[in-house]
Amino acid sequence: MHGFDDTMRALGIADPPEGWRAYWEAAEATYPAGGPDFLAEAYLREIAALCEFPEDIPPPLAAMLARVRADARLSRLAWLWRVVLGARRVEGEIRRWPSPAGEPLFPAALVLAEIPAMLKGHALRGIPLDVSRATLRDLALWMRNYRRRFGEWGFDRLGWMSYHLAGQLYRVGRMQYLHKPNPWPVRAYRHRETGEVTAFFDAPQRCRRDGLIDGTNGVTDPAAFTTVFAEDGTRIVGHPIAPEGCVRAEPMTLSPADWSCVLRPGDPVLDMHIPADGRMDYDACGASVRAAPAFFARHVPEKPAPVAFTCFTWLLDAQYEELLPADANIVRWQREFHAFPVLSDDLDPFFRVFDGKPADLSAAPRDTALRRALLDTTLAGKPVRCAGGFILRDGMTWGRAAE
Repeated sequence: MHGFDDTMRALGIADPPEGWRAYWEAAEATYPAGGPDFLAEAYLREIAALCEFPEDIPPPLAAMLARVRADARLSRLAWLWRVVLGARRVEGEIRRWPSPAGEPLFPAALVLAEIPAMLKGHALRGIPLDVSRATLRDLALWMRNYRRRFGEWGFDRLGWMSYHLAGQLYRVGRMQYLHKPNPWPVRAYRHRETGEVTAFFDAPQRCRRDGLIDGTNGVTDPAAFTTVFAEDGTRIVGHPIAPEGCVRAEPMTLSPADWSCVLRPGDPVLDMHIPADGRMDYDACGASVRAAPAFFARHVPEKPAPVAFTCFTWLLDAQYEELLPADANIVRWQREFHAFPVLSDDLDPFFRVFDGKPADLSAAPRDTALRRALLDTTLAGKPVRCAGGFILRDGMTWGRAAE
């Protein structure tokens, strides 16, 4: 029997999570005599065929599994991960699980182990196999992303993939969705006659005079203001958030007789995520948005009907409207949202477009319009950032913003 501390030291893991230690004995007691079945070469072939993995993905996975099978400590660590995940869902903690030294692809073994259970759960809900396969494309996407960044095969998005494996995230067409309570401190009101929408932060936010959250891109404003919000049955008062995502410095007052609240913090929403595996085709995005509510109503009926879509992304930075052509997919897509500012910087935009921020921006590749726009605005002293946004389902018509 291998000791926990000796195993961690041998694998180069200096600070293992306490949860691993708590389940170590249980994992050792249940360790299969022939080793975990999900490490077998035949298992990988079956999963790869069922999920239709792209042809470049099985070879590095097969090589990693062979190394794990050949090392008793690696095999036991893989089984420990399976035991811990099976005993308690650990989406938050799992993001910080360290990989053994020299095995950056090791976390993918747990993804492979959990795929059959995910597919079984999908089948019980009547989810088509092509949706399941599309949902699992993130494994290949992030393996390739790791290879571009570090020059070797690896996988460092186990925490993110845990949502897929747990049946919480689904890809419907171009987009991925998580059904969840609205996580943002944003309230939206719709005028009962005109349909106009006004949004407010319902918790105080420190905002710069340009309407962004103070500290965005590391810039603070000595003259920043703090937003207010109040609703007492006779009036609604707050600093309005313009649709392009900046907070107005002057508060405004609405009458509850004329305005109804259509989005609150905690309301059920479909949180939208954008897989980086293709063009942001505007029509394909629209088809996905239209299909997603019906998908969840049919296959996840225990969840309440979502009142809105929400999204947090670098693609909602309003600066792209000035940097890209008016008919660019990104520009057309972001017009569908009512944006709101969030505290952020330019690291995620550069990660998504360049796989990381280049050390020398002036020498960075300029082979796409988006890369040129990102570099030009940053070099001009106008750094890009992320933003949040929502699309109300009530009365939603994709493409209306372009009319």
